[in-house]
Amino acid sequence: MEYIIVVRGTMKTKFETGTIVSHRDNPSWKAVVIKDIFPRRSTWGMVKVVTLNTNVSGRGFVTNMPKTLLKRVETKTMKISA
Repeated sequence: MEYIIVVRGTMKTKFETGTIVSHRDNPSWKAVVIKDIFPRRSTWGMVKVVTLNTNVSGRGFVTNMPKTLLKRVETKTMKISA
């Protein structure tokens, strides 16, 4: 009996603060990385992001996302002011 293990892309990058990212399955969804919660985990970690799309109140929202669901959109970074 043989097992075939399919790995959907290996990610060896760390997300830096200010990196613009999008969702792997929905490229129209975009966000900016605020903080890498687990910087030593390159794949199975979490990052805190703020969305660029506006919701009903007119502001983006802050949420934690797994790194496996995100991909870099642009190599440019945005300045984050606290």
